[in-house]
Amino acid sequence: MKNPWLRTPAQPPFIQPLDEEPLRERYPYRDTEKMLHLECLPEPFQGRVDAPIVVLGLKPGFHPGDPAAHGDPVFAEAARRSLAHEPLPYPVYLLDPRFAATPGGQYYREALKALAGELGAGPGDLDHPAWKAIANEVLFVSFFPYHSVETKLHQTPVTSQMYGFHLARAAIARSALILAVLGKTWWSRAVPEIASAARVFNARNMRSWTLSANNVPGGFEEAVLHLRDYLAAQRA
Repeated sequence: MKNPWLRTPAQPPFIQPLDEEPLRERYPYRDTEKMLHLECLPEPFQGRVDAPIVVLGLKPGFHPGDPAAHGDPVFAEAARRSLAHEPLPYPVYLLDPRFAATPGGQYYREALKALAGELGAGPGDLDHPAWKAIANEVLFVSFFPYHSVETKLHQTPVTSQMYGFHLARAAIARSALILAVLGKTWWSRAVPEIASAARVFNARNMRSWTLSANNVPGGFEEAVLHLRDYLAAQRA
């Protein structure tokens, strides 16, 4: 399936062209909690498209500091390269040490600190090899690509969401380790194959994005084992 995000506009509002009409119809919110923040570049996915570990989430959130981060040319370039599946030193660009202080960088590192800790990264180790291992071996896919604080998702997907569903199906086809941490009901409706896939682990708390042994039992341990093997191979 062709990547629709190759047509991301150069200037805000950052709406994938095929989404524009349905997005305006289905998400007309003006309330600051529910509105879509189209001044921020969408985050439908981050990471290598063929990564062996796939994390399914619901949508990118919004922090008052996000517009400034997305307005930074260096950050915006990384975000756009991610949208185009172009190579990056940190394919999950929010784990790049350069962006550790951004709201997105802080959010990702907080959610992944237990995983990085199992690989030897301590608090403040922004450039520890564990973070680059996670950035290279994990693909994060959002059910809905646009930023908001707490928008109510519409039952009918917009066009660009089909590409995220395609990435999930491709992950199932290659027997990737899939960690469904947010939006289980939404994902199961859109990609029914998830229910019968062999290597899918659901989070206990579907309102928490945290990757930990407590929240994603079984899947977390498998991810740790794979990433340890990856790091060992990198050192060899």
